[in-house]
Amino acid sequence: MFNKNETPQNNITAKSPSQLDTLLGKNTQLKGDITFNGVLLLDGAINGSLLGSQPDDILTISETGMVDGKIEVANIIIMVR
Repeated sequence: MFNKNETPQNNITAKSPSQLDTLLGKNTQLKGDITFNGVLLLDGAINGSLLGSQPDDILTISETGMVDGKIEVANIIIMVR
C-alpha cells in the first residue's frame, strides 16, 4: 500500500499557493461569509467571515487584500506592504 521510499507530507505541502482555486480581484468588494476549499487568493475586500473547510486549505491575503471579519483557515499567508 505504501512505498517505503515515500515520506509523509505536512498539510501545506499537499496544496501549493501556486495551485490557485479561487481569486477575488483587487477591484472586488464582497459583503457576506465565504466558505472555501483549496487555495484562495484575496486581492480585494471582504466584509464577512472566511472559513477554510479542509485542513490543507490555504488563504493568501495580498498587499491589497482586506478582511473585516473572522478568519478560520488551517494555513494563511499574509503579504505586507
